[in-house]
Order: sequence, then C-alpha cells, then structure tokens
Amino acid sequence: PQARLSKIAQICKGKKTCKHEVQANSKDENTADKGCGAPHPDVLRAGLNFKVKYPPPKEGDDADSEGVNPNMVGEREMFAEEAHEVLSRISNADCEKLGLDPRFA
Repeated sequence: PQARLSKIAQICKGKKTCKHEVQANSKDENTADKGCGAPHPDVLRAGLNFKVKYPPPKEGDDADSEGVNPNMVGEREMFAEEAHEVLSRISNADCEKLGLDPRFA
C-alpha cells in the first residue's frame, strides 16, 4: 500500500486545477474535460498541523477575482473538519484503488 500511495501522490503532484479524464469512444483517445476549474492547493505539513497553499491567480483572471472564494487564496491552516469533509467524498471504488478497505477508511 505504501508504494501505491507514493505513486499516486507522485502522479497527482503536478495537477493544479480540477480536470477530469473522460473516455469518449473506444476509437478516440482520452479527452480532457474542463471539470470545475477549481485550483488544487499544495498541502504542507508543519509539525502536527497541515497547511494549504493555493497558487496565485493568473494575470488573465483579474476580472474573475471578485468570484474567488477567500478561503482559496494564499496560505492557511487546514483544520480537521475540512480534511474529514474532503476525505469523506472519496468513493468506495476509489478507496479500493488506493489499497484501502472502504469499511475502515
């Protein structure tokens, strides 16, 4: 399980925005769907705490900066309730792919 989680973490490290891979047809290759476009933060461990650091908005996104969630800007501490909310959205199938038992995860 540790090697599998390390590989998954390595693959996910470069993903900075929400995108989904959708397989259109068996003839076509995978095509990227835009997804919601939300920025993915870097998660940093500081002692026993976790911090999330969101990438700065792009220069072309200044017009949309009014609609940006203030919790998704800069660096801040990640609380246990927020981590539980994120982790509880992992499907049972994805838990099994990660090598975890969904009954206990």
